[in-house]
Amino acid sequence: MSKRENLRLKLADAIERILGTSHDLTIPNCLRYVKPRLNNFSVRDTTIISLEDWETSIEIATLRLAKPIDQPTLLVKSRSIPMTLTDWRVPMQKRLDSLLSQGILQQKEYDVRRRLLEEPLTKDGYHERLKSLL
Repeated sequence: MSKRENLRLKLADAIERILGTSHDLTIPNCLRYVKPRLNNFSVRDTTIISLEDWETSIEIATLRLAKPIDQPTLLVKSRSIPMTLTDWRVPMQKRLDSLLSQGILQQKEYDVRRRLLEEPLTKDGYHERLKSLL
């Protein structure tokens, strides 16, 4: 391995550890954050580092930080979307109160629906259970 290749590998190590995932792997960020700390990676201050060295080191660091994907997955369909249980309960409670105050809903039916709202059900489960009770 030549001295230039060794230098590029050391630069890639420095870029990977200093910039990592916290900054973009660009030449300005390398000059700003990595270059002042090169002494920690056995690179002298007097060493001349060309633009090509920086570019090659950034490519090496990018390849090291990249995580391989074994199998492609669908982005939306593979993840289950959590359903929040409280979003639909508040408007439903207001609607039930309104129907009771207008006299459209009887007190007995209101009590059944109110009891079902307090159970840990999804919105679809609430309607299915309500159909079975009424």
